[in-house]
Amino acid sequence: MAVLTIKGLSKDFAGQPVLERIDLEVHSGEIVSLLGPSGCGKSTLLRIVAGLDPDYEGEVRVAEGEEGRSVGVVFQEPRLFPWLTVRQNILFGNKGHRERVEAIAEAVGLSRCLHAFPKQLSGGMAQRCAIARALLGRPRVLLCDEPFSALDAFTRRQLHDLLLDLRDRYGTTMLVVTHDIREALYLSDRIVVLGQTPSRVLREVTTGTGRSENEQAHLEAEILYELGFEREPLPIHVGEWAS
Repeated sequence: MAVLTIKGLSKDFAGQPVLERIDLEVHSGEIVSLLGPSGCGKSTLLRIVAGLDPDYEGEVRVAEGEEGRSVGVVFQEPRLFPWLTVRQNILFGNKGHRERVEAIAEAVGLSRCLHAFPKQLSGGMAQRCAIARALLGRPRVLLCDEPFSALDAFTRRQLHDLLLDLRDRYGTTMLVVTHDIREALYLSDRIVVLGQTPSRVLREVTTGTGRSENEQAHLEAEILYELGFEREPLPIHVGEWAS
């Protein structure tokens, strides 16, 4: 079932086209990554889905959540209030869900930090708090705008695994903006590759499971080629690298 449907989405800034007739469906429990060059409109598309930018052409539909909440948003920076504790930050905008704070804090690994203030948290822990806040109201779609770009590689991989665990635990549907091809390959069920502005969908890649490292590397090379950064990769066949 499609939880998010985008049809013919186009967006201009001061008469300059940024997005041009984007079509996309994201299904329940699916993680889809938007991948493309800087400035191609990935974050703009996310803001439109979040309802933060109503000035566009086309159709955007998000299925209503169990309690009326359609989307949650995790930004590049945690955007925590420094004068509020972790518990209070998670509850901000979610006052009707106090009974879930302990459960969501446990799910993101913050059970022992609920009384801490943001200045006492590492970057990774602060982003866990932002994820908990976005999920507390049980949104149908979690929108993630490069939420791990400022973190070191080790912390980033920990949070990749956290997102996958949260999807398995809560069935959360996610739309993730990233510049990182390997991040997209690791996280996603599908990758939507966007081109330069005016941005169109160049390709959709189904990542699948059980790929060898060589097959993953080949898929990465194909995406780079689609974005204009590499020569055309050589063809590969499943099982070719098995030995």
